[in-house]
Amino acid sequence: MVIQNFKDPTVFMERDTFLSKFLRKLSIQLNYIPGGSTKIRKIFGFLSWLGVVEVALLCSRDSVLIFLDDDSDYIYIFGDFAAPAGKFRKQATLIFLLYLYGSLYSAIYLVRTQKSPKYQVWIKMFKAYDNRSWLNQKAELHRLYWLTTRIELIYSISITISLIFLSAVLTITFPPRFIHYTLAHQLLNIHGGYNSCSYWGISYLLFPSYGYLLGQRLDKISHNLNKCLEQINSNYCVRHQIKSTTIRIGNIKSVTPRKLINQLTKQLKQLHNACLFWSRISEPTFLISFINQALLLYLIFFVPMSTGFRCFLAVLGIFNFISGQCCHFFAGIYTQKKIDNCIKTALKLGYSQIDWRTRFTVLSVLEAVQERKFFTIFNAIEFCSEHYCLVLLEGVSLLMLMIATYGSRN
Repeated sequence: MVIQNFKDPTVFMERDTFLSKFLRKLSIQLNYIPGGSTKIRKIFGFLSWLGVVEVALLCSRDSVLIFLDDDSDYIYIFGDFAAPAGKFRKQATLIFLLYLYGSLYSAIYLVRTQKSPKYQVWIKMFKAYDNRSWLNQKAELHRLYWLTTRIELIYSISITISLIFLSAVLTITFPPRFIHYTLAHQLLNIHGGYNSCSYWGISYLLFPSYGYLLGQRLDKISHNLNKCLEQINSNYCVRHQIKSTTIRIGNIKSVTPRKLINQLTKQLKQLHNACLFWSRISEPTFLISFINQALLLYLIFFVPMSTGFRCFLAVLGIFNFISGQCCHFFAGIYTQKKIDNCIKTALKLGYSQIDWRTRFTVLSVLEAVQERKFFTIFNAIEFCSEHYCLVLLEGVSLLMLMIATYGSRN
């Protein structure tokens, strides 16, 4: 659908976009995101499919490793990352396995979005990053663009260094007779682990930017609606003329109340379809990070293991908490406030001196969206302050329960 708006589809596809470059650094290629030459798209399309296969292989391998005895030779042959955990290796393996399953779900879901247009609407918001002239004029937008790209760069570099370092340490500490098998599987661990982190991180790396861009667009609509209300309330035009009268906003732009409502309606429709994508892609991230948070707390505080591996799990726990239980909620809370503010302003316009057709349109639209929470997980957990506090209390309660259980055993 997007390509049809251009006279030369080839030029359109070869022009790099923010999303195409962003996902390419994560070795992900989606056919509905334009950008890059045909050759580059084929290469990264192959790498993307290879990544899905590697994540599936790692899932299968760890599903077997978790049932093996701690002294089994296959732990060293397959280069199990959880081997330094000692007798609690199975619990550590379970943490990595859950991450892999979450990544595999995200990878398969992204592949499915290529066949369903309603799951592709989310990319429209990021077109703001491709408008260089507008990007340079908006200081806040430029800072967000810079921050998003730098976070992705740091994320890519950090997971690469971590995987290489951990693989090197395991290769050195494993028995020498398994060195050939270990080296071969460590290559799979590094490349497959990078792809797993890429699919795992796509939601919390992009969703905050999406939320901010949407909030800015709704702020603009809300500002125009307020200007419209001010001029209507100051008797700028009589009631029977408002239907066709234009209201000047700023020095240049002039709109009608109905046009403003149509803009809001169009934005809310896009938001509804985009939420279908964000909710589905965020569900495994939240669920698995919540489960792993309990397992990580248990291993870090209550299990004897080497200091180096404990520090590694501590860093993983911090990353787990920020990525799975902070980014989505903070961005969702900000965006939902902008949505509510825009809806309240539109409701005021609905009860002002406007023609009955525009009023009917306003009230019909707002009836469907008023008090609605757009961003949810499993259609139950909302991205709001109250539910975020409940999630934190659940985590604290779980930690207290583990402390009580550990104390009773000792």
